Amino acid sequence: MESFTIKVQLHDVGNTALKLFTKNNWTGPRCDENKLLFKLKPQLQSINLNIFRKNAVNALGIDGQTAYKLCYAPEYLYLARIIFVELKDSSSLLLLPFVSRLRYVRAHQALLEERSASLKSIFKECVEAFSERFKSDLIPKVLKVNCLLQIGYLEYFYYESSLARENFMEAVKQSGLKCELTGVMGKRTRFQTSEKSQLVLKIKRLSDDDEDNMPVIDLSALPIDCQLNDEAVLDKMNLLENEKEYGGDINLKPHESAVILGLCFNHRKVREGQGDIIKEECLAYVQRVLKSPSCWAVQYKALLMRTDWESDSMRRVERSIAQLEHLVSQYLKASEETDWESRLHYVYCLNLPPIWEVEKELAYFFLQLGSTNAALDVFIRLELWEDAIKTYQKMGRVGKAEEIIRKCLEEEETPLLYSFLGDVTNEEEHYLKAWEMSNGKLARAMRNLALLRVHRRKFKESLDCFKKALNINFLQVGVWFSYGCACMASEEFEEGSRAFRTCVQIDSDNFEAWANLTNCYIRLKKKDRAFSALQEAIKCDYENWRLWENMLWVATDVSEFDWAITAWNRLLDLKERYVDTGVLVILVRAAIEKLPTKSGKQASNYIPKLAVLFGRLISKVTTDGLVWRKYGELLLSVSDSAVDVDRALQYYVKALNCDTQKSDWYRDREACKIVLEAVLDTLSVFDSYAKLMEENERKQRNFAAEVVIKRIVSAVNKDYSSDEEIQELASKVSYVSLE
Repeated sequence: MESFTIKVQLHDVGNTALKLFTKNNWTGPRCDENKLLFKLKPQLQSINLNIFRKNAVNALGIDGQTAYKLCYAPEYLYLARIIFVELKDSSSLLLLPFVSRLRYVRAHQALLEERSASLKSIFKECVEAFSERFKSDLIPKVLKVNCLLQIGYLEYFYYESSLARENFMEAVKQSGLKCELTGVMGKRTRFQTSEKSQLVLKIKRLSDDDEDNMPVIDLSALPIDCQLNDEAVLDKMNLLENEKEYGGDINLKPHESAVILGLCFNHRKVREGQGDIIKEECLAYVQRVLKSPSCWAVQYKALLMRTDWESDSMRRVERSIAQLEHLVSQYLKASEETDWESRLHYVYCLNLPPIWEVEKELAYFFLQLGSTNAALDVFIRLELWEDAIKTYQKMGRVGKAEEIIRKCLEEEETPLLYSFLGDVTNEEEHYLKAWEMSNGKLARAMRNLALLRVHRRKFKESLDCFKKALNINFLQVGVWFSYGCACMASEEFEEGSRAFRTCVQIDSDNFEAWANLTNCYIRLKKKDRAFSALQEAIKCDYENWRLWENMLWVATDVSEFDWAITAWNRLLDLKERYVDTGVLVILVRAAIEKLPTKSGKQASNYIPKLAVLFGRLISKVTTDGLVWRKYGELLLSVSDSAVDVDRALQYYVKALNCDTQKSDWYRDREACKIVLEAVLDTLSVFDSYAKLMEENERKQRNFAAEVVIKRIVSAVNKDYSSDEEIQELASKVSYVSLE
């Protein structure tokens, strides 16, 4: 019992420390330094605050990464780490210790530049613990929802998209909400004369058991929703329909609002890259949450999301900047009288960013509007050197960036600053210095040195640097990808395939990595594995025509003819006109000769699909003789009815017309040979199949063919009268007659 009491007390201390760290870096206000946790003990009062914090920041550096040095009161997070990680109790049957550990992972990860494999490992342990304890009916519904949302956000962050989607959907189910986008008649602009369908989020509560238990909200304590003072666009849509029809009258509870914002985030991830329609759909989610304020964190997150979506709109960008400035001020102007504990509610299940990330977003807005100096002021004040360097590079003032970093180095030499100096000067010695000072622990130094060597086309020299960086922190998808590309450039395809395999194991939605893995397998002559990799790439980017083109070639090569036909149809969807005569010849031959496919079936099983493909091809590509000829060949192989024979022979004649449609086609000797051989092939087909037609149709088809053939022979004889090979072919053509 005593042991259990100690564990509970330890958890309370860790949880309090984590709350204080979150307050100091997410919600505000910052603690008065005289009230810091470590000063509560008289024996600690002699400790130098700056040294203490510096040591805490150093201790929070993991996996070859340094923690963000300007975070406030890092000692709180370090204390939370000791309790939740180093003194963890994995055997606890309670859920709360794992909830706190999950929050710790999110807070610690926010201090790092890259994803941390160590933190992901802790996260996965928490998820496993949740899955065992979630089955209990004793866990409150709201706690389940909050945990599912936290897990979902982190799973997306750690490249586990499919699991994240499942958890977001489960959170919706647990919340008892039903949400769907729908259209409601209304007006969006001041000068609109008639109502149009407007996109809104329709909400329905599946259970009304606790509808009356709404929390009391102090609206004055919430972030202000800045109004859109535009001369044309309305701040809020003017809708005709009664609110009850789409659930607009429902007052949302905080956890319900959090679920809707999580659903919005998930919707964006699922449909990423589908254009402006996604922005409109996501705004519908956000507007519904803003319509029903529920708590500080929800309001903050919703306004932050709206700002992101409206950043590209000229009519809304002014409001977006004002809104961001207000959100930053919520932290900067918070006082000790602020009810900071209420602000902490739902911070983690909403995946709120720390204050420096919000300020960085504001700086990006300044850059977008051309206020470069204002953006630089933010970057330099927050010591976001990477962003500052990129900004100076765009301005053509790299020297200024170097000057600032060297000035910082005069105050204190650190491996990270030397790494940034390497970014500015493009000198390898600074990266090597950073690597040496960190005792081989700063992954960033080796990573950027490797990228610099790749930029200078020193591919082989970059490989060892990539390996050193990845040995420290393997959870770097971008580095694995660049390493794979460097391997390909060095013709190290086996190692390249390993790099891209690791890349897709971490992020299975990375279609570029799948595509490059395919190329490595092709170069290694592992075509079956290339085919499997391409299937995964297409799942990730269904609209990429280059992936489908690769699929067409690889599927044909490995006798997956069904996939080849599917790929060609998809190419016609994406490009309208697409022809690959080499593949077409193989597909027709495989179907006619009943060649076996990879699965053991006969390729002739796919003749109906191939015929449909030909139908699409000849409607879009009308001038390629080989397409018409192969379609005719396919028709003759499956049917000897008079109608189909007539169509096939007609296609053969069209093919000859296409072959000779250019006025000077006969100037090219090779083209003449090909055309004459095609004529002989056509004559042979006519001789074999024309007898199956009715006499009148046969005479008409023969006459049409004779006209084309005589024109071809005449053109050839005129220019190649002394060419023995051409004349031999022409004489064979002249010898054969159509009857």
